[in-house]
Amino acid sequence: MLGTNFRAWAFSVARWEVRAWITKSKRSDWLTFFQDIGESLADRFESTAPAHAENAAMDTLRLCLGKLKENDRLLVLSHYQHEKSLAECARIFQRGSDSLKVSLFRIRQILRRCMDSQLSIERSRS
Repeated sequence: MLGTNFRAWAFSVARWEVRAWITKSKRSDWLTFFQDIGESLADRFESTAPAHAENAAMDTLRLCLGKLKENDRLLVLSHYQHEKSLAECARIFQRGSDSLKVSLFRIRQILRRCMDSQLSIERSRS
């Protein structure tokens, strides 16, 4: 993960999560408007987010990735760092795409909780 852009990765994950929610929720006309606003806000926030926070977040992500089970870590790295599609990951890990979606969702939750906890500890030390 050295040399990767944590902020770009994190925003990519966040955008895919929002898009998945929008796809599931496309029952109202206002969602198209919401999606446009969401993309605009994401672009604006991404361009103004402090770069120094990226280093601390990247270190925290490395720590949390290290706490994952090996197969979970390999799945995350294959899908996000190496930009393998779910179909490619399914072939590599010999699992169904739906199963991998569930696993990635679960792993992202674990990583988010770990990072929140670690960053909270860091903030309390400061």
